[in-house]
Amino acid sequence: MVRTFRAVRRFALAQAMRLGMAGERLMDVELAVAELATNSVVHGGGRGTLAIWAEQGQLVCESAMRAGWPIRWPAAARQGATSSAAGA
Repeated sequence: MVRTFRAVRRFALAQAMRLGMAGERLMDVELAVAELATNSVVHGGGRGTLAIWAEQGQLVCESAMRAGWPIRWPAAARQGATSSAAGA
């Protein structure tokens, strides 16, 4: 269980790097995940969940508030991950 925004960002960046993302794409992931996490906590009663996975060679980030309303950030996925991440 991750308990700080910093830890959430580190987790997201580690997963993105594992999937082959680099450079500005990592900054996009960090910003989007920070926004998802903040919104989940602020609007979800003080807690939320974050899931990150690869789907068809793309990174998908999903945040859910305690109320169970999922928020997805597909922007990173639209451009696709690098070819090294396609098999992840």
